[in-house]
Amino acid sequence: MGSNPKLVTGGCGGGQPTLLLPVFQEPIDYSTVQTGVASTMRIYAVDDCGNPLTQANGDAIQVTFNNNDVPLNLQDIGAGVWEGTWTPENREQITLQANPFSANASLNSFDAEITTAVQSPASSAAPQISGW
Repeated sequence: MGSNPKLVTGGCGGGQPTLLLPVFQEPIDYSTVQTGVASTMRIYAVDDCGNPLTQANGDAIQVTFNNNDVPLNLQDIGAGVWEGTWTPENREQITLQANPFSANASLNSFDAEITTAVQSPASSAAPQISGW
């Protein structure tokens, strides 16, 4: 699992959040996924005061890919965790970027980014996610 951004923010000045902090939990940086095989995409996102991003507040997270895969809009599953299912279409090493959005216009956004390899699925093996 990814780290908890609340632990690295150092708190928020005056109790007013100013920054969104997303962290990839799945897949992890330098992992490998397979084309045509559904993979869980999970991101933990809070502001710099530790408040979770929530769909109920009009917040959203979209993940984009530099290999022309269709952007993925994640769903809020609670406590700052956003999730979706990604089925990679193109085989290559790619960069995934989490783009959080908050309805609170005073928050600046920090985009999280990881690199993942997409390979052809093995013909006889069950789908696996593994590190490099």
